[in-house]
Amino acid sequence: MKRLLIVLLLISVFTIGAFAQVTDNLQPTAIPVNPTLAAQGGSFTANASGYNSLFKNPAGFAMDGGDFTLLSVNAWGFVDQSVIDFATNPGGIEGYYTGVAEELAAVTPEDISTWVESTNEEEFVQMLDTAGYDTADLVLTDAASIQAFIDAEGLTALADTIAADPDPIAAISAASPESINLATAVIKDITGGTELLPSGNIRLGTNVGLLGGVGDGFGFGINLNADAYLKGPTIIGAEGYAALTATATAGYALELLPDFLFIGADVRPLYRVYLPVSGEDALALASDFSNIAATMNNYNAYAGWGVGIDAGAIIKLGDLKLGLTVTDILDTQLNFTNTTVGDLMASFSSFSLPEGTVDESQRFVIPMDVLIGAALTLNLTEGIYLDVHGEVSNALRGLRAIQGNENDFDYLSLIHAGANLSLWDFIGIMGGYNEGYLSAGVSLDLFFIEIAATGFMKANAAAVGYSDFGASVEAAIRF
Repeated sequence: MKRLLIVLLLISVFTIGAFAQVTDNLQPTAIPVNPTLAAQGGSFTANASGYNSLFKNPAGFAMDGGDFTLLSVNAWGFVDQSVIDFATNPGGIEGYYTGVAEELAAVTPEDISTWVESTNEEEFVQMLDTAGYDTADLVLTDAASIQAFIDAEGLTALADTIAADPDPIAAISAASPESINLATAVIKDITGGTELLPSGNIRLGTNVGLLGGVGDGFGFGINLNADAYLKGPTIIGAEGYAALTATATAGYALELLPDFLFIGADVRPLYRVYLPVSGEDALALASDFSNIAATMNNYNAYAGWGVGIDAGAIIKLGDLKLGLTVTDILDTQLNFTNTTVGDLMASFSSFSLPEGTVDESQRFVIPMDVLIGAALTLNLTEGIYLDVHGEVSNALRGLRAIQGNENDFDYLSLIHAGANLSLWDFIGIMGGYNEGYLSAGVSLDLFFIEIAATGFMKANAAAVGYSDFGASVEAAIRF
């Protein structure tokens, strides 16, 4: 017995050691930014029904409001104001930097000194962290040390170069992403708004839904989803992904207790192609567009299968509903192989799956999520009713943050709330709050054609105003 215990102990030690060297690569979900959901703050756990219950709560398969979607086409985009300014400048890139040069030329050495004197060490270290510097061993004691750091990074010289000749491409190419990120932040602070480079906060995507049926307890559908995402202080320092996902969903729900408790579950086999991307990669591709095909052929990619399982419940108390959903139960693991875009295209053109190597250093998973919601339906008059609802998403992540005393965790990012005013099942007027975004939208049901659109903007907690704009539209043939 003692020998057996020793063997088991050794096995457990080596097993734990093996798992300790595997990094979890958290994958995005393939849930579309549907305008009907987005306009209502993304909240749909307690009031799930119809097509969108395929994405939020399988218990909705047994609720009233079932439908059949022959085809749905949905597109969305998020972008910062700085990206809009950069992309829409009448003079193009040259015109943008001509304006930057004019503002930099008006900056005097005294302005720089005043900024350095007014910036304390803690604020500057935070700027360095955001820019991507490793500040663990950095010591800043006073304004002189801040000025010395700025000079050592060549930020003053860079500003002078652009002010004298508004063609910063060569200077930017020679600098590190960290120093460019810092230069952009410092210049913006000094000038009161001028940005050397726009932010890297961009998201674009589309979803095509086919044969989506929900009703009488059954739910099924096919979705083809493409989503590209970048996030960073500037476009050159941004990182993100591009993901192409094909998903088939099938599930069943039942009325466990008459007109009171509804429960459901679904299974979602999916195939995904995933490309880690950066703003630097995107700029490199854009700068050599003539050779983009050859460059992309060698670009690193992952491809593979996974199976997700979701479960949900809805409790109906008259006009009040309470909902609970657990998505990607026990995490959805994706069995990826590492390949290239060229090999992927060659495989798909020959109707075969790509071969590649398994990356043993990473575990690719879509993490489990718990959603808790409530909804209240108010019948205002015949044919007119108002749905008011809210939910908490990422409940497990919020609980871990509370247990870990994470002071910088944004708990507002867990909150979703929305409302929908329905007029004779023909027009929907919607509004909501979605993880810091304020949203509004409208939907039209024209016989078997449904059209919905929403716009949203992120509330800036630091000042009056808004940043981060977004929009989503959908057109569907739905019965």
